[in-house]
Amino acid sequence: MFNRHSSGDAGHDPHGFAISNRTCPDGTVRVSLQGELDVASAPQLVEALEELRRNETWFVLDLRKLHFMDSTGLRAVIRVSKEINAQGHSMRVIRGNETVHRVFELTGADAMVEFIEP
Repeated sequence: MFNRHSSGDAGHDPHGFAISNRTCPDGTVRVSLQGELDVASAPQLVEALEELRRNETWFVLDLRKLHFMDSTGLRAVIRVSKEINAQGHSMRVIRGNETVHRVFELTGADAMVEFIEP
């Protein structure tokens, strides 16, 4: 299990970023993002997701507590999703708020990931 924070505590600072995970009863790992996923925090996300990918763990990326995502954050999500697809697996994503999901829609990236209900 990992918990990572940057730019302050995302639980108290809306400009911070945090990643946490938990293993569900079916063995799937739910990776939850909180705060802002941007040029400063995207490398942390890539590192965390690549760690899971190396372990061939099935996981769900939960964006519900993400307040903001820029194009760098979107590229990080798409990059890891493509790498996982190339291995014959898939990464599922729980939609974020309207502002976060709009980044996917405007770029057409919503067709590149599998969205699921929580």
